[in-house]
Amino acid sequence: MFPPPGGILKLLKPLFPRSNYSDGKNSLIIQKGEIITTIYGSGKISIRMIKNENNRQY
Repeated sequence: MFPPPGGILKLLKPLFPRSNYSDGKNSLIIQKGEIITTIYGSGKISIRMIKNENNRQY
């Protein structure tokens, strides 16, 4: 992300109902369904998908 968001991430937290801000890592972690997006103050963005136990196939 350019320019890097830096300290503005703390201000964005109220816009996302299922989010956490970490001062130590300067990151905003947002979860929507099975997708977790982490935005770092440096501009790096990480997107992960978590396993849903209800959709497990045997």
